[in-house]
Amino acid sequence: MVVTNISYCLRSILLHTLLTVAEAGRCRAKMRTMQATSVIAPALICLVSMLCTSAIWIAVYYLGVKSASTTNEAEVRIVQPKSMNCIGACEFHLVESIPVGLIYEPPSPFMSTTDAWIRLIENASSTVDIASFYWSLLPEDTGGPSDGTSADGKKIFASVEQAGKRGVKIRVSQNAGKNRETEYLADKGLAQVRSLKFTNWLPGGILHTKAIVVDKSSFYVGSANMDWRSLTQVKELGVAAFHCPCLADDLDKILEVYWQMGAPGMQLPTQWPSIMGTEYNADKPFDVTLNTEQSAVYFSSAPPQFNPPGRQNDIDAILRVIQTAKRFIHIAVMDYVPSTLYFTDNKYWPVIDDALRSAAFDRHLHVKLLMSKWNHTRRVIFNYLRSLEDISAGLPCKKKPGSRKCFANSTGSIEVRLFEVPRTPEQSKIPFARVNHNKYMVTDNAVYIA
Repeated sequence: MVVTNISYCLRSILLHTLLTVAEAGRCRAKMRTMQATSVIAPALICLVSMLCTSAIWIAVYYLGVKSASTTNEAEVRIVQPKSMNCIGACEFHLVESIPVGLIYEPPSPFMSTTDAWIRLIENASSTVDIASFYWSLLPEDTGGPSDGTSADGKKIFASVEQAGKRGVKIRVSQNAGKNRETEYLADKGLAQVRSLKFTNWLPGGILHTKAIVVDKSSFYVGSANMDWRSLTQVKELGVAAFHCPCLADDLDKILEVYWQMGAPGMQLPTQWPSIMGTEYNADKPFDVTLNTEQSAVYFSSAPPQFNPPGRQNDIDAILRVIQTAKRFIHIAVMDYVPSTLYFTDNKYWPVIDDALRSAAFDRHLHVKLLMSKWNHTRRVIFNYLRSLEDISAGLPCKKKPGSRKCFANSTGSIEVRLFEVPRTPEQSKIPFARVNHNKYMVTDNAVYIA
């Protein structure tokens, strides 16, 4: 999702979270002196993976499905595009999960992920569409120790159950695999569930989207998994919008295409029908009021094989944000590596890395990269980070026309820092927790949120 006019808020978040490794160590030491307060996520390399991750923003104009308690049959119908006039202001929130024990001065934390999800689901009147990687809202599904902070996950799961019981139509599109919680919802008739196995269509990949669309009017999209740890033990960032049908309708198209592709035997079309396309992209974004600010917004998507006509490819959106920056590029990401990671024979893929180096070298921009450090960080990544930062000392200045003299303060820079979430010995036992899992990029004129 690319947005203008909220750069300042997200830049503030990024600056609040810049930690050197030494600072992170001091935070961890401080945490160990505190009483444990009972108190995510797969390595989406949001800025580097392009072939094997289904990212958050795909959209299609869309194939309808008949309502049925069984979720295996796909009755396809074409629904005509609706007018997408953004009339009226959207209530718009940056949404965060702050791991227990991380303290920021007010008003630094924004609306919590838990509060945003609860508000969305409890106010649903007709439909809740969810796209998810996996479900571990209940502590018994974590596969390891948990603590009292799992209460938020239980609360979310209970709200989904209650929505189904009051007759709200719930559809869940998820990555293929064992998911006890969604099986329970389907068995009880509380939700329809479909799973997508991306190797049916591509050499590899997963459904990594995290999105909730309610009544085609309100939505959440961001980095948080349907996992209690993503609510209280992992640092996450996303956006929630209420009473925003023009954007919600566009986002809902991704969930509809997932739903269709989750039916048994479905194959990728050689070409998406034009009626499934969108007119909203980088060249023609939504003109929408977010709270009181007039903003330009569009959704991008990956993999490109899922993109109908008009939909912006995710990598193109990322590069456009980098290439249109005028002064600075600030990035927060869980992992950063200019290659694929999950194939038997990985391939070098420097597209984003080259764009950042070029921004600092050719356009004299200031680049800051904040990457997570946790128990599962691959050691090879540090070599790439050092390589990226090392060129900063050799960057040229911007010279005055016809002169060898430099303009003052005209040399670009690349700075890399690590964010390590402190943890107590007890918190260390919780699997795949205590990590900065958000993914976003802020420039002087745009924001990209994944």
